[in-house]
Amino acid sequence: MKKYYMSFIALLAALMLLVACSNNETSSSRNEKSSQKSEAEGDSLKTDGPLEKVGQWKTEKNGTKVTLKKVAKVNKTFNLNPIKMNIDEVKVIERSNLQASDKELLKEKGIKSNKFLTIQFAYNIENKSDQEILFQGIKIITTNTKKQIDASHDDMIQNREETGTGIFHGQVRKEGYIVVPCLNTNPDDLNYINIKIGDVLKNEDASILHEGINEKINF
Repeated sequence: MKKYYMSFIALLAALMLLVACSNNETSSSRNEKSSQKSEAEGDSLKTDGPLEKVGQWKTEKNGTKVTLKKVAKVNKTFNLNPIKMNIDEVKVIERSNLQASDKELLKEKGIKSNKFLTIQFAYNIENKSDQEILFQGIKIITTNTKKQIDASHDDMIQNREETGTGIFHGQVRKEGYIVVPCLNTNPDDLNYINIKIGDVLKNEDASILHEGINEKINF
């Protein structure tokens, strides 16, 4: 009887070991398939063109990875007579695999991170008058995460030809965009921003032709 009992215990232990090994193999296989699926989905969202769909990403020439986290299709026109400004869209983009310039930016701000968000605005501006106008476009950005960004100072483009702002001669139209950093912010927490569009000035004497306005943009 004792011999039979010991044989039964040995058989039970062997079965338990076999089941455990099988579960481990199943779990490992499941994890491997999940990883492969994630990589495949990530590859399918890679693009060489504009980032249009949330999750799409690409690698810049310097190796930085940029991923679209949120986008607001604004397509709204603001009449600041004689200036007409149309904001097309606003994108929230994550920068990772950072290179020297981005790392230096974070170092200057005392931030230890390997990624950060930027907010990108695309718009066009038209001077409907014959006067020479001075207009700086978006001046200040505040977020629901309690960040305040000075667009004229923090714009990462800093090129008037690309930002499409500055002096407007009579009856001209410019397209432009700005990109500003939004540091120490989780994209899931960023639900809306408020923007302050600056005054429209007569370039000759800096007199105000139209006061600036504030606008809320939801993501």
